[in-house]
This record gives sequence, C-alpha cells and structure tokens, in this order.
Amino acid sequence: MEYGKTEIVLCQSNEDLGARAANDVARCVTNLLADRDELRLVFAAGESQTTFLEALARHDEVEWQRIVCFNVDDFWDTRMARQYSCGYQTQSLFYDKVKPKEFHLVDFAAPDAQAEADRFEALLRQAGGLDVL
Repeated sequence: MEYGKTEIVLCQSNEDLGARAANDVARCVTNLLADRDELRLVFAAGESQTTFLEALARHDEVEWQRIVCFNVDDFWDTRMARQYSCGYQTQSLFYDKVKPKEFHLVDFAAPDAQAEADRFEALLRQAGGLDVL
C-alpha cells in the first residue's frame, strides 16, 4: 500500500513491527559499514521500542564493535530509581547484548539538568554527525 511516495506497511503484531524495523536498520547499517570504519546511531527508549530493540539485538551480522550509540531521551528526576530510566531500558535490552564500541546515556539524575543537557550536546557535536536515527 502507498500514500504518495510513502510505502505503508501493515504489521500483524508488535513483534512483527519490531522485527521488520530491525531488519531494515540492520540492512542499512551493514551497507553503511561497507564504506566506513565507524557509525554513529541514535536510539530511543520506551515501550514502543521494546520489540525493535530485542529484534535488532539478534542481528549478529552487524559489526556492533564499530558503532557508537547515543540514547537521546530520558526523564529527569534526581529521585527516580535507575531501573525506571530510559537509558537503563535501552542498556539492558540492547547495549548489554550487542556490546557496541561505545554508548552514551543521558544522566537522568544529574543534579543540574541544564549542565547535563550541555554535556550531552557536546558529545553529539564531537561525534561529527549522526548516521542513523
């Protein structure tokens, strides 16, 4: 099905959606790594990302040791337990399994939210561009 130039894909379940998205990202990343030494990828967290991250972690053909990852979202609450943070979710579902070259999380409990935002912005700028979002 199409809407203008956009292909519409209907999935049977959340698992199907996650697997299809993971297949597309794995193919894209593998193709990009054919011409580059390293890639920079951005990941999000949340319940909507769970099946995608789990499926992507099963793609052993991706050379994760050549990939630097950034988690760009999180809640900010100095009182929140770590296991409720977006970074914890992405790390436990994905980064701990694929072992990327590096991964960077927002410090959800940083005492100064603006200083943390500035720190993370500097990391993104130092990366020199992002390849896959």
